[in-house]
Amino acid sequence: MTVTTRWTPEEHVHAPRSHKALEDLADLLRSAGFTGERVARLLGASSPEDLLRNSAMYALWSHDREHDLVSTMPGLLVQLFVRNGEVAEHLYLATVPAELRRILESLGLAAVEDGRVTSQVSLSPFGPLLLLSDPVFRCRTASGGKPAMVPDPDPVMPPHGSTLLLHRHLQPHGRRLLDLGCGSGALGLISQAAEVSGVDVLPRAAAFSNLNAVLNRRPAGFRTGDYRSPLGPARSVDHLVFNAPGRAPGKDESEDPELFDPARLLREAAKNIVELLADGGLAQLLLIVAVPESRRDVAGLVRDRVPKLDRITGIRVTEAKDPSLGISARAISRGHIPPGCLLVEDPVGAAALMTALRRREIHEVRPVVLSIAT
Repeated sequence: MTVTTRWTPEEHVHAPRSHKALEDLADLLRSAGFTGERVARLLGASSPEDLLRNSAMYALWSHDREHDLVSTMPGLLVQLFVRNGEVAEHLYLATVPAELRRILESLGLAAVEDGRVTSQVSLSPFGPLLLLSDPVFRCRTASGGKPAMVPDPDPVMPPHGSTLLLHRHLQPHGRRLLDLGCGSGALGLISQAAEVSGVDVLPRAAAFSNLNAVLNRRPAGFRTGDYRSPLGPARSVDHLVFNAPGRAPGKDESEDPELFDPARLLREAAKNIVELLADGGLAQLLLIVAVPESRRDVAGLVRDRVPKLDRITGIRVTEAKDPSLGISARAISRGHIPPGCLLVEDPVGAAALMTALRRREIHEVRPVVLSIAT
């Protein structure tokens, strides 16, 4: 099998054989011990949530333990699908049962070439779920077994810090839930709603979400759509969740005048969101908000950004504490974004972001959950 550069989930969405293989895969992985608690323990994380927040860090810290990891089947699967690393073919053949190998290779999730086995996707335990996504980093020989970021402009992300933060604040509400900007489908699929649907601007994300629904035997339907356009039909859901982008896509941090200001997003999205909600419905959005020195009341600031729409009956802004998704006033005063901040990708981006924040006289950057009732 030849190694491909990018897995294509779209090929499997309408393929009955792929659906059957995915259902069997979930059973085989769980029976092999590939669970959140076991994966976290193998990589030295304190919990599955800790691992999801800091997966690259734990991949780095475990790079000198690859030999121990691949000596057991759960560890070998972690090496392939969590560290996104390599495994010698002879170990793979000796450790992984033939049926599991057949499914992984038939779906194109694992590839064998020149005596090495590599993964084409990440597999992340998230609560009771197993979720396929694009790998954000890889731990390959070329990088000394250490994580190197994958240069992908539009990856379908595994569950990560903002996913966990919004999930912690979600309130079950009604039977019908829509996951807007669904990504891998994590928030919709882990919910207890009777009817789950989702929308993402990336066809690739909708495809991943549909396959993750199959993998987890969760009836759900995901499609392509843009929150800036009508998503119809009107009044179709009781609960809408949106892990909103922190800034406008395609904007350079140093030039964007609305950096981490939810005004643009709410101008573009609020009307479409409210139209989707049934009477008595609830939308919950995770927003990253730049709080200016001139107005430190973040709740009032966000409320004022919500357009005045007749169907809105209530607005609540809740502080969502997560240091990795904010930048403190102390960090801005010192001119240094601390390591572990998920709002930047590299030191160059961090420097550009800090310059922009100080030029705009931003006091701090803080995550909040905006709840809109109809």
